[in-house]
Parts: sequence; structure tokens; C-alpha cells
Amino acid sequence: INIMVVGSSYTAYYQRVLKEIVTLDGDSINLRTISIGSADFRIQVNDGSALSYNRQNPLDYVMLQEAAYMACLHDSSLQSSTYVATKTLIDSIRFYNPDTRIGLYMTHAYKNGHSDYGDQDPVVCTYTGMQDRIIDNYIKLAKNFNVELAPVGYYWKKFYETFPEFELYLSDNSHPSHHGAYLTACIIYATIYNKTPLGTSLYEKLSEEDCLFIHQYVHDNVLNDKEFQEYYNSVEI
Repeated sequence: INIMVVGSSYTAYYQRVLKEIVTLDGDSINLRTISIGSADFRIQVNDGSALSYNRQNPLDYVMLQEAAYMACLHDSSLQSSTYVATKTLIDSIRFYNPDTRIGLYMTHAYKNGHSDYGDQDPVVCTYTGMQDRIIDNYIKLAKNFNVELAPVGYYWKKFYETFPEFELYLSDNSHPSHHGAYLTACIIYATIYNKTPLGTSLYEKLSEEDCLFIHQYVHDNVLNDKEFQEYYNSVEI
């Protein structure tokens, strides 16, 4: 399976783990990663690397990730920025690879919210407020462009609040720790391959116990989750 993943440094963190899971599990993968630190979709379009690779190579799946600082904006800001760039990326994918599946990687929020927005948008200055905005915005994007959704942020929030003993963040309170990257990779694996991670390879950076715990969490929550589907259906575009 030929996969291209496009995004910021968040994408760089999970793609290494995803490739390891897939390869050791016996599934085939030809993975092309185009990640630019702090890049939003506008930067990816202007850079042109993803568009060029799509034009020149057959693809079975493309996973796109908008930067968290953009995905938490108000609808009006998204319409004039993210939506325009998203359309450019998706239109190109569908033109040159019309049979490919396209997904959006819903990111996690910053551990302490996006405090830089301050008085401009106080809702996103907390983890919960920023994460809820990201969840809703990604659902709207998926519906608008009729693409699949890897709901990492939704299940990250549930895991983060239910199992605080696991540290999902690095010390910068933004990027994923080994636990966070593995959780993300398992959810994206389940989305792309429509398979449970149960029985897949363990991640050498984590204990066997922690790997199996995350496997079970993704198996129990992500595949065929009626609760998320109901929430997805409730979000209006």
C-alpha cells in the first residue's frame, strides 16, 4: 500500500511508529512522509513537495494534518485560510490519484492550551477548550470535503483524562511523548487499515505492558465506536 502523510512535526513523530507497526505486523507499506515543522496547509501548498509527489506517484492513501494552531481557530478564520488550502491539496489528490482514500489526522491540543491567543480567543487558552475546538473543526473539514477522519484528538482527550498516569506529552507541552506517539500511530493504523492493533508489534520505546494497554484501548474505543459516531453526526457544518 502506497501512503503519503503530510503535516507538521506532529506527523513526523507518529509516522516512524506507524511504519514499524505495519512492517512488523506483516502488512505492506511504502510510506512517503512530508513534514515541515510548524507547517499549516498553506505552507504545504506553497512548498509544493506534497503536490509534486502526488502528481508523480500512485497513491492508495493520503493522510493530511493541519497545524494545531490553525485547527483551533474560529470558523471565519478557517474559511479564509485552512479551507482554501485544504481544497487545493484534496483537489490535486483526486485529480492525479482519483481512487486514493484521503484522511485527516485530527491532532491533539497543546497540554496547556494555546495561550498566545489570549484575550483574542480565551476559549482555546485551556487544553479542554483547544481540544474541543480542534475536534469540531476537523469533523467539519471531513464532512465538507467528504474524506475520512483519524480521530486522534478525540481519543487522546479521553485517554488523557481517564489515565493521567500516562504522560502523553514531551516537556514542551506540545509534541507527543513515546506514549503519545504510539497512541497516535495505533489510531491512525486502525483508520487506514481498518484493523485492531491487538496482536501487532510492540514498540521498543515502551514496556510490553504499556503497549498492550494502548492496543486494548484503541481496540475497545476506536473501531465501530457508536459514541464518537453520534458526536460526529451532531456537528453541523
